[in-house]
Amino acid sequence: MADRPVVMVVEDDYEMNELERDLLDAYGMDSIPAYTGVEAREVFQRPGLDAVRRDIMLPELAGFET
Repeated sequence: MADRPVVMVVEDDYEMNELERDLLDAYGMDSIPAYTGVEAREVFQRPGLDAVRRDIMLPELAGFET
């Protein structure tokens, strides 16, 4: 059986981050949360990510800069 795709969800609103990750799970995908642009850059260095879903307005480092 194939591994599930892994998506990093970059969203500073904790409830929205959780909701998006729940939806990804319902569609057969795993997810990794990140809550700031700086955190997203750190998580992005890990192997195994298939996609990134990011918010544009983030604390510390905006989504476009991330």
